Amino acid sequence: MTDDIEAIQSFIITGLTGILINAMTVLGMFGVMFYLNWKFTLIALSVVPVLFSFVYMYTKRIKRASREERKKEGPAKLTPLVGMVVAVDTRESSASRQWRQALFPDCFTWWANRG
Repeated sequence: MTDDIEAIQSFIITGLTGILINAMTVLGMFGVMFYLNWKFTLIALSVVPVLFSFVYMYTKRIKRASREERKKEGPAKLTPLVGMVVAVDTRESSASRQWRQALFPDCFTWWANRG
């Protein structure tokens, strides 16, 4: 639960702060452009709706294509993972045994002689 709260706080701090800084930068640039030459600024801004529509249209197409590709490749990508089983050695190494014996000598003798 606390990880979720920290993730949300991190998103708000980094994500929204970045968005706010970028928005202020763009507005500042437009303000300077209007101050320098308002006619040229209006011409430059007239292209924005056209560019926005192209970006919106291609974003939808890319999302749709990537979704379809994931559906096709989903089972194929999982197949190699099923065969990969990692063997874990649960035996204690001699280095860790020596380390534990040096730190906890009484516990080590009890553990070694427990039966």
